[in-house]
Amino acid sequence: MQQTGKVLEVADGYALVQFQRTKACGNCNACMSLGDGMAAVRIRNTLDARPGDQVHIQLHANSFLKATAIAYGVPLLGLLVGVILGALISDIAAICMGLGFAALAFVLLKLLEKKFSRMQELKPRMITIENTRERE
Repeated sequence: MQQTGKVLEVADGYALVQFQRTKACGNCNACMSLGDGMAAVRIRNTLDARPGDQVHIQLHANSFLKATAIAYGVPLLGLLVGVILGALISDIAAICMGLGFAALAFVLLKLLEKKFSRMQELKPRMITIENTRERE
């Protein structure tokens, strides 16, 4: 997935890039929502971009699939394990344990959120600067 955005600010080796949200974004919430269909993401400033620069950012398809698998797969796995274990007891236990394990999976993901946010392979990266103004 590739986007073009405008660098809003640069600090400490990172750039805040604003871009138009697409349908592919869905309800991901990995980026900061700015309203009016706009979003911003803080990414490593590997190309020495400056405020006002137009940059192309990219999230590899594999990274997108990994993030999707983590966000949806872990709770689904919890639900299935809970239902299977609960079914050994009764139908009501299957429902309760399925929902309980799914909730535990969500809690686990929330606890591991900081670890996932540090994983560089799950983050977008700058690939080019598309500049119309003169760089100093």
